[in-house]
Amino acid sequence: MLKILDAREAAALSTPVDEEPRPTIDYLLFDNLTPNQTVLIDSKPHQFFKKMEGEGPHLLINHHTGETARLTTTRLIELFQEGRYYNPLRKPPLVDEKKSIDETRALIGKVYHTLNAKPRGRAAGIWRYVGAFINEMLIAPPGKPFYQNHANAEAIIERVDGTIDLENRKRPQGKQIKKPKKTTRTVLRWVAAELVHGMQEATFVHKNAIKSREQKLPKEVFSIISATIRYLVEISAEFGPTKIQMFANQRIDGRNAEIRIRNEEIKTLIENGELSERQLLDELPTVGLTTVQVQYRRFDAWIRLAKEQGVQAADLQFGGQGSFERPKRILDVVEYDHHQFDFAGILGETPFGRVWSKAGIDRFWICLGLDTYSGYPVGFFPSFEPGGLYPALAAIDHGIKVKTYVDKRFPQIRGSLLSYGKPRKIRYDNGKEFVSEQMALALARVRIGFEMAVPHQPDTKPYVERFFGTLESDFVSWLKGSTGSSPQKRGARKPLLDACITIDDFIMLFHLWLIEVYARRKQEGMDWDTPEERWLRGASSDSSRPQPLTADEAKKWDLIPSLELKLTAGKDGILWNNLVYQSPQIQAMRARSGSMGKRKRTNTPVTVRIPLANVGRCVVIDHTSRFPGNEHLPEEFVVMSTDEEAHGLTKFQWEALSKLRLAKKHAPTEHPSHRVGFNHLLEEALKAMGAVPTGERPPAKAVLSNGYYPRIAGVLGRGAEEHALAVTDELIERTGIFRPASATEEVVPPPPVHAARAEETSAKDTSAPRKKLRFGVDAPIIRSQ
Repeated sequence: MLKILDAREAAALSTPVDEEPRPTIDYLLFDNLTPNQTVLIDSKPHQFFKKMEGEGPHLLINHHTGETARLTTTRLIELFQEGRYYNPLRKPPLVDEKKSIDETRALIGKVYHTLNAKPRGRAAGIWRYVGAFINEMLIAPPGKPFYQNHANAEAIIERVDGTIDLENRKRPQGKQIKKPKKTTRTVLRWVAAELVHGMQEATFVHKNAIKSREQKLPKEVFSIISATIRYLVEISAEFGPTKIQMFANQRIDGRNAEIRIRNEEIKTLIENGELSERQLLDELPTVGLTTVQVQYRRFDAWIRLAKEQGVQAADLQFGGQGSFERPKRILDVVEYDHHQFDFAGILGETPFGRVWSKAGIDRFWICLGLDTYSGYPVGFFPSFEPGGLYPALAAIDHGIKVKTYVDKRFPQIRGSLLSYGKPRKIRYDNGKEFVSEQMALALARVRIGFEMAVPHQPDTKPYVERFFGTLESDFVSWLKGSTGSSPQKRGARKPLLDACITIDDFIMLFHLWLIEVYARRKQEGMDWDTPEERWLRGASSDSSRPQPLTADEAKKWDLIPSLELKLTAGKDGILWNNLVYQSPQIQAMRARSGSMGKRKRTNTPVTVRIPLANVGRCVVIDHTSRFPGNEHLPEEFVVMSTDEEAHGLTKFQWEALSKLRLAKKHAPTEHPSHRVGFNHLLEEALKAMGAVPTGERPPAKAVLSNGYYPRIAGVLGRGAEEHALAVTDELIERTGIFRPASATEEVVPPPPVHAARAEETSAKDTSAPRKKLRFGVDAPIIRSQ
């Protein structure tokens, strides 16, 4: 392992005297405080005096005692998140209203040209009358203004109608200009609207034309159309919507053939009782010409640039949702994406002295968010999860928090992660519709915007994808155990045999590279600024200062990452995934709701959130707290699972345990089998990764499982904030796997079986060959008492 310096050794190797000190969060002024401003800390008034230079604290004078409180920016943020800091005069960030209006008008102008011809034609017809009226107002001589009255409106109507009639005589049938329904009052109202908004034709687009409507076709169909457009533009610039429709339907037919094959496999599993009919996949419908034309118009700007300068140039400028221009403020848009490191590490020895391994194990992943204005990494979460909801929400949580753990875990790093605060919008790409839905629900609880990038199109997130390329070439490829992104780049290296860097040391080196190298390197695309300089400049600005979560938002955010589900509660509680959540609060809520039936047997609809990191816990939203007279009731309450063995298990660990129980044909209510089964899974996972007690010699090779065994053992269960094997050590302590067995220890008996099953087992012919189980357990595991 690499030697981790303690605080005293790190101080001896601190920044030289002649080198400029590295900035931290404590350099920033908190909450736009001004001298003599009064704030409340622990409900006691304090008067702000000033902030000392550099990392110096904020000086606040207690009104009651006269004592001076010296609080750093980090400490004030913690007090704010705990609800102990309150600023009565707190104002939202200053925003340049004129600049925001101009930006909005520019976006509306881009959207206007993507609308259908009918609403655009109607808006253009209205603009004829409005434009003529405003033109008369502008050319009116001094002292004789063209007033907004009914007489002038009548004159404009008569003149413009005559002009339209003349033009229609020259136009063929079907191409004539349609006159809008109008009166003098209507024209005056149009003119007033244009004087306020100033967007010309876009002002008069009917709201139904821009109203958001739910797409009836599956999202995968639109992804296929987008991929077809990109494919055909690379072949020839002459392909139009008709050819795109033909090629897209061919791809849909091929995809439907794959779905039919998969459905046959699912039907076999349904017959064996392993799956239900709900798991059958729906075939994709073919697309019509109108659908393709709408998507083609969305890609219009991208197609024109791709025809002139190539696909790569268009990708850097445009995506499926429009132009990817860098925002003007930090945290306006943060791009999140998943990436698998081209690196094989080892477990090493835990600081807790219970497990040791020197064999190379599976590659692990990282979900990282990048601020698109500054290019500064906002938050990240390393794990063995191959994408999905849990690492994404955990990375967002890491980005919002103040990263105080860096100074404590890695004191040898000169600097800190400066990013914190709630982003305004998150751009995320995951092909699973369920993940996107849960992500949007989670972010909506704390008022964070959500935008889906085009699935399977990395160029729709250009900034974070470019960062991952820099990360691999500039950092990972130089380490022992680097696998390379391709066989050509791997060369003669043997990553699993060369692996000698522990995962925890890799996390430390990653922080070191991120803070001291990448964040302080000047970039041509940002006018030769460094990401650190841009972030500090934005964080010091009154208009873009990072905003931490409020106390109410922090309470809701603590429940994330979680699944928000619509379930039902009966007299036996809430059932989900073979887990039962029961408490008197649930039954009291059912009684208050009035939807439990006369005999109290009717199930009550409920909304729950189940944390992905602990499925033994369930948060129930009590909708009856909004009823009159129930204001004293909490809006949410926590219910624990009746199966104590599920407490502390992740969703993945519980699902793996459920598969083992199904293979052994144990009933879902046999809780002792859960304990024995999970102990077996954990022991097998540690053994497969080459982990042994510290006193024994570890094997040289490990069994690769594409991340299955590390996820069972909880490796990197808490991301970068704690040791990579912190959760693993807790599981070892909880199960007692590596605890030395004494001669007096008793073997835990096998789990009890139901009487009916015992009779059925005794009636079977023992001479018949035993059916091989997928997750066989040969004998009960010895557990220390």
